[in-house]
Amino acid sequence: MVYGNAKVWYNAKVCENAVVHDKAFICDEALICGNAHVYNSASVYQKASVFADAKVYNNAQIYGRANIYGYAQVYDEARVWDNAKAAGNARIYNNAKVYENALITDNSSIHGWCRVHGKIRVKGTVEIYYKANVYSDECILDGNAIIKTDKDYIVFKNWWSSGRYFIWTRSNNKWCVGCFYGTGDELIKKAYDDSEQKGRDYERVVKYVENMLSDSHLIEDAQNSLQQLDKSNITVKEIDNLLDILSQQIISYNEDSTDDSYTGVVDALLNIRLEAKRNNDWKISDMIRTSLIELGFIIKDTPAGFEWTLQNGKNESYNN
Repeated sequence: MVYGNAKVWYNAKVCENAVVHDKAFICDEALICGNAHVYNSASVYQKASVFADAKVYNNAQIYGRANIYGYAQVYDEARVWDNAKAAGNARIYNNAKVYENALITDNSSIHGWCRVHGKIRVKGTVEIYYKANVYSDECILDGNAIIKTDKDYIVFKNWWSSGRYFIWTRSNNKWCVGCFYGTGDELIKKAYDDSEQKGRDYERVVKYVENMLSDSHLIEDAQNSLQQLDKSNITVKEIDNLLDILSQQIISYNEDSTDDSYTGVVDALLNIRLEAKRNNDWKISDMIRTSLIELGFIIKDTPAGFEWTLQNGKNESYNN
């Protein structure tokens, strides 16, 4: 059924119990069938298909050879194209983009300004949003993972045997390897059950991630304790601890990083230095300045407080 100001042009087809209305636009060789519903100002064109009980509405666009089916919904300004598919109860909305051979299924949701592409299969209750760019070849993303940025997941390649890709997600600290989904310990056990060599290979990758998480937790603990520091009575040991943590954090990022996770530690150290200068404690003041310079920071005292620059170009300032 087609009504309202909807347009169906060229070789496009609307059949069975499908409904197209409002200002929806269907053209080229697009197919709308089953109990599908396309409305508002949504567009379906080229060789795309919307069928079963799927819905496409608002200003969403479906094109290429994309398929939307099951009870999936695509709406707002979202776009699905190439050979991408949405099925199950999947939701794709806001300004999200799904393309290439990606499959979004089950109860997963894709929204914000994110991109999902490659040959990745997103299932379970996975949520991908904000500005995340999720890409992988032949990989499954399952469970209840939440991905907001590119730092919320890591894709690995099994270079030692099958060559397949597998993924770790930060929010739930889980692993997806083929049909396996579970914790790092469960993955290691399963791999050792298969063979000694396979177990050692997967254990090495899991331990690599665990080491990164350990460093990350050190940073979080340091930042949570910053508010409790008595800047007028801080010890050299406490300053050394902050400098050690800051050093680990800088090493964990490449020279192009613009991440702000260590900003709190730097600002805390420079505020401690300000307090030391007020108390004429030049030993503490000089220690902090010299240590930060050795870590790659350029420190500039200003009438308002201080400014600092990391050699990769990050700039921060503080007005006291």
